[in-house]
Amino acid sequence: MKYKIYLGLNDKDLKKQIISTDEAYDKVYQVVGDNSIQEITGFYQGIREKTLIIEKFEETGFDIKKVCKELTKVFNQECVIYETLASNGEFVYA
Repeated sequence: MKYKIYLGLNDKDLKKQIISTDEAYDKVYQVVGDNSIQEITGFYQGIREKTLIIEKFEETGFDIKKVCKELTKVFNQECVIYETLASNGEFVYA
């Protein structure tokens, strides 16, 4: 299983980005753990914002809804979107 989380970086009250993108990467890691991130431009309620697409392979004990709720708090968001993707990916170790 793989998850994709879409996280806008505009503060929900100020309608602008107040956390630097580099700081956002650090905060995402603190909440999500190991992941991959892409930056895109998105629109929410007609306002343009930098958006992070966070990709995470399922790990034992990983709770996607709990993680998304924590991201909404940390980044002062109204919501985040996640999708669940069927994946046959697996880690290959040396």
